[in-house]
Amino acid sequence: MLFRDPKDDELPAEIASPDAAGTDDIFTATIAAISSEKLATAIPKQSEASHIKMTETDIEAAYAAKIEAGDVSEENVSKLCWLLRQGKELRKNLAGLAELIHCDPGTLHKALSGNYKARLDGVIDRIDDYRLLSEQRLAFTKATFVETSIYQTMTEICDAARLYQALILVKNVSQIGKTTAAKKYRDTHNHGKTIYVRMPDSGGLGEFLYALAKEIGINAESRNCLALKQKIKKALNPQKLLIIDEIDECVVQTGKAGIRYGTLSFIRTIYDECECGIVLISTTIFDGEMERGRAQAILERTRRRKMATIELPATLPQADMDAIATGYGYPIADERIARLRGDIIAANGLRAYVNFLKAGAMLADKRKARLKWGHFVSAHDLLAKLSKHEEEK
Repeated sequence: MLFRDPKDDELPAEIASPDAAGTDDIFTATIAAISSEKLATAIPKQSEASHIKMTETDIEAAYAAKIEAGDVSEENVSKLCWLLRQGKELRKNLAGLAELIHCDPGTLHKALSGNYKARLDGVIDRIDDYRLLSEQRLAFTKATFVETSIYQTMTEICDAARLYQALILVKNVSQIGKTTAAKKYRDTHNHGKTIYVRMPDSGGLGEFLYALAKEIGINAESRNCLALKQKIKKALNPQKLLIIDEIDECVVQTGKAGIRYGTLSFIRTIYDECECGIVLISTTIFDGEMERGRAQAILERTRRRKMATIELPATLPQADMDAIATGYGYPIADERIARLRGDIIAANGLRAYVNFLKAGAMLADKRKARLKWGHFVSAHDLLAKLSKHEEEK
């Protein structure tokens, strides 16, 4: 099944062994990150209440005298400030921030507050390592957007929902780019008119209100549900379009939680009172619950408000796969590569295919070679090798 070009596709020794050192170390590290789904950060976001309260001004003030005396360089202080910014952007507490750079929290606190008695070299080295990896991951995850047929269909759906103030359900069984298309539509049809929100896990009303308020730009610090409902309804109007992704989180059977009637009821209220268009994105689960699930009678009110249910293709068309690959600089795929990438998308979704395209392009760049499908295959083989290694542990 795998296409091989002896000149380009052989895995070099540095990549064939994930533990070996070499010029392609970052490629290996990045693919390892894919396999563990840690492309952005290694630690889950902390609650807002645990944020670091220290500021960059505090750090600069703590080190002002040491800089003046020549004991600490301004460059190193700026690196400490950069790390603090990262912590705030990623919503980390001190322990989470320390874990990012593999440092003891107590040591990091002393370093940030200017109370570290030893030289800062060790802490700064860890910051440098983390910053390099962050920048490389950012370059790796930077998207090349291609207007696929799925995007064109989603654009038509969103345009219709806005124009006719309709509630439209979009569904399909696999990952073929619905979310990416919806976010791109928001970015290109915004000016405050398109709001995209992902339904939080398990679809709780409070978490949904908070997520939606943040996307609209409403101050949600109080977490007062009644107040948030009023603010949200005031912000939405017939000129707006609301896209709610992962709506099936509201009907996932999670023990006592069950179906989230309060969340679904508020979505109906938005539709009735604000008269804005709404696009609901889901798998087939949500539609199935409305038509024949155990809560069919209650969900009937939502079903009646639907103008249309649109089911997208179960698999990504070959033309779309070609278009995405061309966007990254790959040549037209032969039959064997077409089968391989079809298998990848069927098993793991569009995101996995795009990640392999990115990884292959990264490998070609490291080798200063013309991009070929062999680089894509090498990326795929490496992940297979890493997966097998994990299974054997």
